[in-house]
Amino acid sequence: MDIEEVQSLPELDKLRQTLRSFAKQALEKSKPRYVKKLLEVLNDTEDLEKAIDQAHPLLGDGIPEWQELLTLQLDVELSFDELKRALNLLGTAVPELDSTWNAGAWTNYHYDHWVYESHAWLKRVEKLVKRICRSIIKQRSAQWQQIQNRLINKVSQMESTIGKVRNPLATVVEEV
Repeated sequence: MDIEEVQSLPELDKLRQTLRSFAKQALEKSKPRYVKKLLEVLNDTEDLEKAIDQAHPLLGDGIPEWQELLTLQLDVELSFDELKRALNLLGTAVPELDSTWNAGAWTNYHYDHWVYESHAWLKRVEKLVKRICRSIIKQRSAQWQQIQNRLINKVSQMESTIGKVRNPLATVVEEV
């Protein structure tokens, strides 16, 4: 898997759309009055903040089982741009710079940081994929494990790419 493939990640887009669809269905099923009020105010005013404020009392505790899942998804979404930027920089970094003014040390430091950021993001994606598969897809498909394995394999391919350039000593933690 190369950097260009990661830039779009159609699997992530599909996963995002599926998760949003399931979340919408769960919200409509468990909080129909909230959804109705939200849409009414939104249609009348076209002001999302006002619609949320007026409908909020009808939400109650929300849907607790979806909170962690949607938070994980948001975390992945927010950090995806950082991953793309890190992979672009990894693809253009030149570790053999003239070190007369410590340019090499600067590049090496940032290179390691970008590798670390990429690896951390992939761990977030892996956690999200497993959570979605076990919480949602398992209830809807007998092939949930095959779906999970296919998605995890994609993440593992990316982790392998990152692993080839990652300094193995960077992950060693000494026990006291």
